[in-house]
Amino acid sequence: MPTYRFTIEADFSPPAQTSATLPDRDSAWDYGETIIRGLIGTERDADESRVMIIVEGSQIIGSIAFNLAALRIPRSVQ
Repeated sequence: MPTYRFTIEADFSPPAQTSATLPDRDSAWDYGETIIRGLIGTERDADESRVMIIVEGSQIIGSIAFNLAALRIPRSVQ
């Protein structure tokens, strides 16, 4: 199974980075979203936008732009 690196680029010094061995790229995307949702309860500035970069080996396979404050807003399907 490939190993994926998840780096959040923002005002972190050094950038927050996690890695995980996962079966495929879809799983890597889901894992990245889970990391982002885990940041909701942290004391980081919720109004700043950030980008998570997902890398497999030396290849960027995706990026997720997010804003913690936006994730806290309840949403409903109509």
